[in-house]
Amino acid sequence: MTKAQETKEIAAKYFGAKELSCCESCVKAIKDAYELPFDDEILKLTTGLAGGIGGQGCICGALSGAVMGLGLIYGRSVPGADRSQMMQLGKEMYEHFEENFSFFCCRTQLKDFSSKDAPEARAHCQNLIDTMLDKACELIEREGLPE
Repeated sequence: MTKAQETKEIAAKYFGAKELSCCESCVKAIKDAYELPFDDEILKLTTGLAGGIGGQGCICGALSGAVMGLGLIYGRSVPGADRSQMMQLGKEMYEHFEENFSFFCCRTQLKDFSSKDAPEARAHCQNLIDTMLDKACELIEREGLPE
């Protein structure tokens, strides 16, 4: 199984069971698949991003969660440290989302569904998650894991 397949399987497990939001499931999937040295407490950072930030329907959690997952690997932890690599990766994730889905807001992504919990809407969100995790794993493969 590839890392992309593994991350998507982990995310689908939690998102599909409605145990974690799209953002939370992306971060957990990257953290677990790459065996990153973070406790699940890290998910607390993502909880308020559910439903497009506090349920307000804007920035898609699949995008923000996948970028946060990359940040666990390539982000900075020392004030003033170089952030150029992570900024470039974030830009690439943003552009990939835009190329594939055009609209960044949950409410726009889900406007054609009867509710955000409709099976078709959840399947659409799972596709967003899968697409962004595929891209995140592609970038991790390209950049390599830091030592």
